[in-house]
Amino acid sequence: MNCPKQLRNGPCGGVRENGNCEVEPDMPCVWVQAWEGSQRMRADTSILKVQKPVDQSLRDTSAWLRVTAERAASQDEKP
Repeated sequence: MNCPKQLRNGPCGGVRENGNCEVEPDMPCVWVQAWEGSQRMRADTSILKVQKPVDQSLRDTSAWLRVTAERAASQDEKP
């Protein structure tokens, strides 16, 4: 995720007129680029799927360790 605001469902209201980010003025908005790219894809509406917000409580933790621990726990629960 390259959005400085960590937005997952589209651009914020601060996209500049030239399509750049309001937080990083020299950086193109990743969501403007994503939308333009999605328009070149054949019949793919994946970009319209709403994602859950970023869980900030997990910041500075390891996704790999979390996923591994969750899988191990689910294996332990099976009979």
